[in-house]
Amino acid sequence: MIRFFRHLRQRLLTQNKFSKYLLYAVGEILLVVIGILIALQVNNWNEERVSEKQMTSFLKSLENDLKTDTTKFGHAIRDYENIIAIKENIKRSDLENIPMDSLRLLIHITSTKHTPVQTTFNKITNSGITQITKNDSLSENIYDYYTIELDYFNTINEFENNESAKDFSYWGRQQNMVELNAPDIPNFQNEGEQRKNVLKLLSEPQARNILKLEYMRKIRILDDYRNMKTEATNLLKEINKELKRRIH
Repeated sequence: MIRFFRHLRQRLLTQNKFSKYLLYAVGEILLVVIGILIALQVNNWNEERVSEKQMTSFLKSLENDLKTDTTKFGHAIRDYENIIAIKENIKRSDLENIPMDSLRLLIHITSTKHTPVQTTFNKITNSGITQITKNDSLSENIYDYYTIELDYFNTINEFENNESAKDFSYWGRQQNMVELNAPDIPNFQNEGEQRKNVLKLLSEPQARNILKLEYMRKIRILDDYRNMKTEATNLLKEINKELKRRIH
């Protein structure tokens, strides 16, 4: 084909048909431009296909991460509900009527921590991708969840664990009245002495303030876990919907 056009061009030049040659030259240029445009379009299609395949893979990975988050959020919610049920005893004015086991649990400091999975999102951001999907709303919600929502949640969670460590230090090291139980280590205080000293501690402002602040903090962190589970569940539904659309 190229040889044919070359011969045609040479024949037009030798026959001194300049106007026809000019028309031919324009047509040849147009053919070259069209060929380049087609090649660019094919290349764009290939790049878009690869990009879409990568985005689908990322969405599936995010789906798995969020499933892990919702499960662990659920575990943490149950843990904090149980802790708060125990700490409810701080509201009672008749602490002397509470069984010793319940008193021990009241001053026992417990916390749980789930760090949301950010592996896939970190891969996305490290790849320099700013839009995970052409669905602008979903893309925005994903970024909001993994930046704004999780940054706030992780800050609150870190605060909860730091404060719980301080409370544990008070009950385990700073107070000098109650001997705490430890596996396979005998107590020098009998249960009667322990009970008497626990009740004495709980009548003092410092110990009661620690337990009051802990109780209110646990309620706050429970609400945060519930909110995060709701956010993760809603985002998971959006991603599921987008993946189904891509399959069909």
